[in-house]
Amino acid sequence: MLVPHDPADGPSPSPAQQRRHAAAPDNLVNLYARALEGNADALAKLGVSSPEQITVIDAREAAPLHLYLMQPDGHTERYAVGGNDKAHRWIDGKLGEAYSVPTNACSVQAYAVIYSAAPIDQRPNRVAQKALGLKTLRYGPVVLAPTGQADPSPTHQRLDEALSGNAAARAELGIIADW
Repeated sequence: MLVPHDPADGPSPSPAQQRRHAAAPDNLVNLYARALEGNADALAKLGVSSPEQITVIDAREAAPLHLYLMQPDGHTERYAVGGNDKAHRWIDGKLGEAYSVPTNACSVQAYAVIYSAAPIDQRPNRVAQKALGLKTLRYGPVVLAPTGQADPSPTHQRLDEALSGNAAARAELGIIADW
């Protein structure tokens, strides 16, 4: 838990002092991080014997989750997920009956790729194929749904840049953002 400096404790540390403290191996955040990784010294300093004895409460507001609908012409819509039922209704409204591409057929693991077996739009979705590293060409629109998996792959990094607003990445992948 991080708390603001209490003026009753004396003057606030300078930015340089704050940076030095943040980089110190024994500051509380670093100590907990090492303890959660199982570091014996950090566990001993905290008076616990295993990471399972530490409870982490993250009070940060959760980042919004988005679904993305990628059309064969590159036009891409973004939908803020407001629960599983709403997400399923949105996907069904965009694709009809939906199927998931097997994970081994896609280079990007941070998103599940959802498609329709009988899309209304029969055009090849080369934009999705390039942006996701799909091993087989999909026809019609596809929905990208976050999986929660970390994905350091170069393909995902470029897609993430494009979905986050990087104009060069969008142009390279052929993505036209509609948000």
